[in-house]
Amino acid sequence: QYDNVYAEAIRRKIITAADKKPDAVITRQDAAKMIVRAMGYGVIAEKGNMFVADFKDAKQIKAGYKGYIVMAAEFGIIAPEKSNFNPTGSITRGDAAEFIVNYLKCDTSL
Repeated sequence: QYDNVYAEAIRRKIITAADKKPDAVITRQDAAKMIVRAMGYGVIAEKGNMFVADFKDAKQIKAGYKGYIVMAAEFGIIAPEKSNFNPTGSITRGDAAEFIVNYLKCDTSL
């Protein structure tokens, strides 16, 4: 039932074909990656070494996610929780709605 949605997300480079997992739980770092890619800043976020993740739990951030997480936090889209990003924490539908609204309200111009 989601084939068209996934096809469009893949076409827009929000996810890759390998990311297509309809029954998977979405983590905060997954959400950050999708939102930053949707913003068109995935190429920048991929340069993770130029970002400083100053969260208390920064060591828990999986390789390849640091740039996405820092950008999502700095744009005010996904707020840290008590100085932690909680990258592997799962999100609820409410969280997803909040992140989308935050994205729509933020100034993403570079």
